[in-house]
Amino acid sequence: MRSLLRGLGYAVLFSLLLAVVAYSVLLWQTERWIERVRAAGADQFSLSHGLARFDIDGALHIADLRFTDYRLQEPIVIERLSVRFNSVVDAVSFAVSDLFDDSSLPTALTFEITNGSVPVSAEWSVLDPDLLPQASKPWVDYACGSIRPFEKATFKQLGFVRLRVDGDLHYEFITDENVFAVLGELRSVGFQTLGISASAVLSHDLSWPPPEDAEPPRLQHLQLNLTEEGFWQRFAQLCQGETGLESQAYWSRSLNQTRARLSEAGIVVGGDLWAKLPEYLQGKAPLDVQFHPRGDFDPALMPFLDFKEQLARLGFQLQVAGARITAADLSVAPKQLANFITPPAPPKPAPRVARPPQDLDIPLASLELAAEFAGRQVEVVRKVGARLQGRLLEAGPRRLTIMTQLGGGEVLYHLQGAELDRVTIRAVPADTRDQFQKRLEAQSTAIEEAEVQAPAAVPEPASEPVPEPMSEPVPETAPSAIDDSTEALDEAGGGEGATAEPESSADQPMAEPPAEAEALPQNQVDEVDE
Repeated sequence: MRSLLRGLGYAVLFSLLLAVVAYSVLLWQTERWIERVRAAGADQFSLSHGLARFDIDGALHIADLRFTDYRLQEPIVIERLSVRFNSVVDAVSFAVSDLFDDSSLPTALTFEITNGSVPVSAEWSVLDPDLLPQASKPWVDYACGSIRPFEKATFKQLGFVRLRVDGDLHYEFITDENVFAVLGELRSVGFQTLGISASAVLSHDLSWPPPEDAEPPRLQHLQLNLTEEGFWQRFAQLCQGETGLESQAYWSRSLNQTRARLSEAGIVVGGDLWAKLPEYLQGKAPLDVQFHPRGDFDPALMPFLDFKEQLARLGFQLQVAGARITAADLSVAPKQLANFITPPAPPKPAPRVARPPQDLDIPLASLELAAEFAGRQVEVVRKVGARLQGRLLEAGPRRLTIMTQLGGGEVLYHLQGAELDRVTIRAVPADTRDQFQKRLEAQSTAIEEAEVQAPAAVPEPASEPVPEPMSEPVPETAPSAIDDSTEALDEAGGGEGATAEPESSADQPMAEPPAEAEALPQNQVDEVDE
């Protein structure tokens, strides 16, 4: 009995010692893993065994990353994890080594991000169970089924997760309100492993609940890189079946699923575009996306226009295999309108070139205009040839007052305009000089117009009344000077003399003005008197 107790005691001590050694080894391994995670860029984290849960505090407080194999109900062992999260790009990339073997690939994944205190959960399922990678199929795609709580918001997210046995896991948010979801979906069905890269920079608020006045996502930048070395060669090998992948069936199923998923999300891809995509996928045609806003483009009106009108105003063009696809080939459900670009910044004004100050001559006929330059240096040239330089104190019509330095004192000069030959204001700023010249020209133009109109108005009152009293009194006064009995004069035989007297009496008022009398010669005046 005693020996049995002694054996149990040794067994307990050995078990305790073994547990201490195992804990020490586990702690040592954990510290080494922590150093790797820190070297990968994570600032803070916590490790909980059994579920392989890691809390990482990054640029936007990314936390609570969880990967679980729902088929085997076993934790996924991640030896190396690196996180990249941009403040404007909703994209997280993970680099994982020896994540799975060929027989333990999960059929579903859960990916959780905690933004502040609100967890954001995403669940994925395999796109096609028949496409689970074997030794000859080195990757598998997981389609995003839902993202919570974003499914309650005004926009819904789509996404893919790319898992590769040789060490890469990639996930990227793709909004269905963006036409470039087409590019994102194509990228997610295998292009990432072939060397192609396409990224769209989106900007929107990640806060939850979303504010009532939250703006929809806007595309700020699009980058396509289709020229990586070896891409088309590797793609050709893939299409020829050298990797063991049934490429034609795979791409056909993937594209059909992509098209169906986009249709469910409200994005409809036109037949012309879809017909050209295989040529692009086979490397026979480039893909070019361009935006050229029209002249009537107004960002404030974009949310109130339908999708085709938005693209039309943006001048949307997509070139595939030489065929141009415009807004008529694409459409989106009315509830999913969005602005695709940020309004361009206003152009910067051209830098002003500083102009040196210049002297300004004041017209002698308008010396009162010099009053606005009081306090400035002035040079006056008198008609006798003397020059005076000093400070202008005041100016008025035909006079100036300046102050000059003489010895240790100051002298005031009151100058009249009649004795001046030139008045010059020194070092006037160029802008002030230009404004003064414009006012002076306007004043000169007004004076010239007044002088042109003045002579036309003066002769009118003098020319009209003069002939009227000279012509009208002749018939009126001639009958009054004749005797009332004209018949008696005719009988006496003095008809001619009777007619001459009224004429002479009618001519006399014309000779009365001294100016007209002086103009006649003296002999003519005597004849008129006789």
